[in-house]
Amino acid sequence: MFWKHEHKVEKLVHQHLELVDKTLRSFQKAIEAYLDGDDQVTKLAAEVHQWESKADDVRREATTQLLKGSLLGSFRGDMLRLIEEMDKLANTADALMNSLILQNIQIPESLYPRINTICKISIQILDELNPAIELLFSNMPEVLTHTGQIEKLEGEIDEVEKASIRDLFLMDLTLAEKLWVRDFISHLAQLSDRAEDLSDLIEIIVAKRRA
Repeated sequence: MFWKHEHKVEKLVHQHLELVDKTLRSFQKAIEAYLDGDDQVTKLAAEVHQWESKADDVRREATTQLLKGSLLGSFRGDMLRLIEEMDKLANTADALMNSLILQNIQIPESLYPRINTICKISIQILDELNPAIELLFSNMPEVLTHTGQIEKLEGEIDEVEKASIRDLFLMDLTLAEKLWVRDFISHLAQLSDRAEDLSDLIEIIVAKRRA
C-alpha cells in the first residue's frame, strides 16, 4: 500500500531498470564481438553508450520527482539510492567498453572462456535483479528469493575472476600486458559487485517495510 499513490515514481523506476537492462545486454554482445574480432564491435559499443545515456536521462527525471517529495521520509532516500546504484551498473559497463576499445587491450585467447563465463553469469544476475526490483512494488516477501540468488552468483564470478588472474600471471607476457588484462578482468567482475551492493540495498528496503 505504501506505493499505491506513487505511480509516477514507480513507472520511472521501471523505465530506468529497463534501460539499464538494455545497456548490460548490449555490453555482453559488444564483449563477445570484441573477443571474436568482429568489426561490429564499434557499433555495439555505441549502442551501449546510447542506452546508458538514456538511462541517465530517466535517472535524472526520477531523482527530480523524488526530490519534489513524491515519497515520504526515509523511503525517499532509499529510492534515490536504489536508482543511483542501478545507474552505476550502466555507467560501469559503458566506461569499461570505452576503455577496452580505446586502449585496444589484447586479451589472451586462453582467457576467452572465462571472460565469457563472467559475462554469462552477470546476465544471470541481471535476470534475478530485474524481478527483485519489480517485486518491491508488488510482493516484497518474494524479493529475498532473488537477492539470495544474486549473492550466490556473485560468489561464482569471484571464483572465476581469481582463477583468471592466477592463470594470467603465469603467462609469458610483459608485466604491463598482465596489468592491463588484470584491470580489465577486475572491472568486468566489478559489475557483479555493484549488483550485489544493489541487492543488499533492496534487502534493507524490504527489512524497513517489514519493521
